Amino acid sequence: PWLSVVQAEVGSYTIRLGEGEEFEVSPGGFFIAPGQVTQYIIHHSAPASGRMAARWVFLEAVINGSYRLDSVFDFPCLIEPGRARLNERFDRLFSADSICARMSEVYLLLGKLLELGEEKKRVRGDLLEVSDYIARHYDSDIDVAKLASIAHMSESNFYAAFRSTFGLSPMAYLNRVRLSTASVMLTESDRPINEIAACVGFPDPLYFSRQFKKLFAVSPRGYRGKVR
Repeated sequence: PWLSVVQAEVGSYTIRLGEGEEFEVSPGGFFIAPGQVTQYIIHHSAPASGRMAARWVFLEAVINGSYRLDSVFDFPCLIEPGRARLNERFDRLFSADSICARMSEVYLLLGKLLELGEEKKRVRGDLLEVSDYIARHYDSDIDVAKLASIAHMSESNFYAAFRSTFGLSPMAYLNRVRLSTASVMLTESDRPINEIAACVGFPDPLYFSRQFKKLFAVSPRGYRGKVR
């Protein structure tokens, strides 16, 4: 659910974001992935050692208290080793020995990302308000009528505009946010699956499991076991 910056330290990646093209991330290289986009990743171990190692940062950065960074900027998927000195930023971030030093390095990393990014040219502010409302209230009871009212549009006009901008229907986008958030909760906590389902807006755990498996091709329990 967050903007991802990932480096292949040992070995390499093949990465595809959503329905986009595939990229090969060489050893030492980076990829950047916006939030709410499915990442299809193949890990390639280094031939000499048979090992694969990586380090990554998930960023929940908000501009002016309103818009997510990746709602306003487009970032290149592939960053070759040495470009923009991201490796140096990662070295300093991961070796920081205090919360103040770590947060300073996060802001410097954000500065590097802004150097690499380009401001979106065709983003409607009313639709950004809707996407950010979903990001903050995905656990609530939300329907198309509610989202259309936030955008100050009729339901039919809102549906067409939202799908054109985000490539998904409003409810499919909402479910993607809920399920991607659940995937993080499954790996970072031992909370029961039915409790996680309720926390992300699925009061029916069976429906949650069906939707999760449809997106991730594995049940929530299976996902938790595979990742761990």
